[in-house]
Amino acid sequence: MARYEVVPLYSPKRHPQYNGGVERANGQLASYQEALAEFNNRPAGPTCEDAAAALRLANELARPDGWQGPTAAELWESREPISDQQRQAFIQSVEFNRSVVRGHWDIEPGAVLEHHQQAAVDRRAVRDALVAHDLLTILPRKPKRGARKKYAAQNATAPRGAGILEPRRDEATVGAAHGALADRYHHEGANSSTNKSSASGKN
Repeated sequence: MARYEVVPLYSPKRHPQYNGGVERANGQLASYQEALAEFNNRPAGPTCEDAAAALRLANELARPDGWQGPTAAELWESREPISDQQRQAFIQSVEFNRSVVRGHWDIEPGAVLEHHQQAAVDRRAVRDALVAHDLLTILPRKPKRGARKKYAAQNATAPRGAGILEPRRDEATVGAAHGALADRYHHEGANSSTNKSSASGKN
């Protein structure tokens, strides 16, 4: 990873929802492999050949942009690799964000962190760097069913087009958010680890 300037991103321990897309893809690939093994009359289970065929099948069937859009394989082939300048800019952003996260979590600048602690810092730093360079878009969660009625009541008298009312971000709110962030760090520092699932990977 160092040779190719890859920034690793480790999942929190026992939090498969953190990389839900990968977990879903693993399940999909497993079902394809089992179906192919059954089709090829392999009672002992899938082989490497079945695994490779399942990968091709998944990428040929998936259409991330909708059923009329290109397949995942076509999107991958048409991708435009990032330039060396973009890579360096991203790495610099990650380094800057690491120092910002350390400051928020009251970590001494020169403190040497354990693997799980550093992974917790990097999850924040890498996420913010991806967003800053338009490589990641984070959409707000859809409100739960009960919350939708509450939002509708709040906006019943609002002017047309005003949208959902947002809570005011005062100093108390920001301070509470930083406190929750620090608590999350201490929790993750004690419970995070690398995802060692044998099925981990990507389509």
